[in-house]
Amino acid sequence: MSGASLPGRVRDLVTARTRGGLAQPRRGAAERCGPPRQLLPHREPCCRVHCHTRHLGSPGHHLASAERRRLPAEPNSGDAGRGLSFRSVSGRAAAEEIGTGVAQLSAWLAEVDPALLYLAPSPGEWTVMELLAHTVEFLRYWPPVMVGIAAEPGRSFGRGLDDSDRTGYVLAHGGDPLGSMLQELSAASEEAQATLAAIPVAGWETTGVHMDWGELALPQIVQRVLTGHLAGHCAQAKAAYDAVSHRDAL
Repeated sequence: MSGASLPGRVRDLVTARTRGGLAQPRRGAAERCGPPRQLLPHREPCCRVHCHTRHLGSPGHHLASAERRRLPAEPNSGDAGRGLSFRSVSGRAAAEEIGTGVAQLSAWLAEVDPALLYLAPSPGEWTVMELLAHTVEFLRYWPPVMVGIAAEPGRSFGRGLDDSDRTGYVLAHGGDPLGSMLQELSAASEEAQATLAAIPVAGWETTGVHMDWGELALPQIVQRVLTGHLAGHCAQAKAAYDAVSHRDAL
């Protein structure tokens, strides 16, 4: 597949991200994503987040500026997205699955107490807002990588848990207001859908080589790093919120 076969908006996005290095494999431990609530020990001891005070519409709620917490690693599994849906080999179906998942997540967020989204269910676990920030980041990171694999069969891919784009976005935006995060989530979803839908049918027959998982067909890769990844973190976010809600009610 050539860059000329992509719509202009998607081609520009892919070119910009590829030139910026986001679509290139990185050395180090592979990014592992899996079932909710299974977290690796923290692997970036020097990476800390300053949570600034943010008024969220509920009386007295804020994130203390003096608080310094480690950003934990995300869920670990060798079979990311296991048991979750991805039966399609077309970009349009993959795009629809992402759109549906983000729409359901946004609808759920409209019904929750925003104050509880900034509280960790237990030490070392991600808050719902950190999970949302991570979701925005990977929805933007992975689709251009899929385009690269479709264009270059056998291409290697993957990134470390300490990848600066991955951790940096969560640290920078894990305390954002919910309204801003929802806007970013919607925009990231639209970008991901457009990019995946532009991959031609032949591209879905290619394979890529992950640093840990080995060779996988493109539909399998999309399920692991995008559709299943999204579904897994949606479930994790709801479980985290339920845990915090129950604790808050005691």
